[in-house]
Amino acid sequence: MRKLFVMAMLCSSTGCFRISDPVFAFKPLQAEEPPGAEYSLLFVTVLSSPGLFGTPEFYSLWFVRVDPHGKEAEGVGASSHRWYRAFRPRVVKDGHFMILVPPGVYELDTMAEQGFLGAEQVWRVGGEARIASRIHITRPGIYDLGTLKVVSGSWTTPSTIVADDDAFSPERLEILGQAVRGTSWEKLLERAPDHVPAKKKKRGRQVAALSAGAAQ
Repeated sequence: MRKLFVMAMLCSSTGCFRISDPVFAFKPLQAEEPPGAEYSLLFVTVLSSPGLFGTPEFYSLWFVRVDPHGKEAEGVGASSHRWYRAFRPRVVKDGHFMILVPPGVYELDTMAEQGFLGAEQVWRVGGEARIASRIHITRPGIYDLGTLKVVSGSWTTPSTIVADDDAFSPERLEILGQAVRGTSWEKLLERAPDHVPAKKKKRGRQVAALSAGAAQ
């Protein structure tokens, strides 16, 4: 496991009830169809440390594109707080995120979690954590960054992210399989080899990917 430093910004808000909330609560995690042939599916899980009033749940996760050709490109991410969510695939649930990503090099930028009585905490990722989260989306496929666990710090120590390096583990493949069922991603996952090796990136970060080429 690898510890990575992050910076946190605390904000408070009170969530408002929506009529569609009961419907949304029972929707399963589901990947969206790609808007174009060049898109990939990025699977990421972010978990928070238990607090005094329970364990906060991450609901928003965003990456920024950092390669020379993407400086003007918009960030990519997923959030459970979006319009008409009861009528759209649920791309965020229980800390799991299904993100559609075009080719490029990306780094984790912001995360947001919601805890007791709707209190929200926004994490802005910087320093070594941001660099270590870098992922190269080269060709269309399914990418898995594994599980990231946010460990709260104190007044004297910064919070950290602990990467489990569990990309494409049997447990995650089961979650992924259910999330892509009935979508165009399902065929790609079915044709993938049983054991997908992790591709080592810079600074020792482990990133695993199922690409269209692996199915041939």
